[in-house]
Amino acid sequence: MLPSRKVISLPVISLKEGQKIGYARNIVINPKTLAVAAIVVDPKRFLMEQRIIPFN
Repeated sequence: MLPSRKVISLPVISLKEGQKIGYARNIVINPKTLAVAAIVVDPKRFLMEQRIIPFN
């Protein structure tokens, strides 16, 4: 896996539709396992809310 600073600002693509849904803004870490728990995504369109996508 890439260091977190290299993941931030990468495009996030929906596997279902194959379209870009936004850019990675932040990473949520599970403190117990020190593993990535979710990715916070900035939307592609202006004035839309951020999304939190679970990461398995």
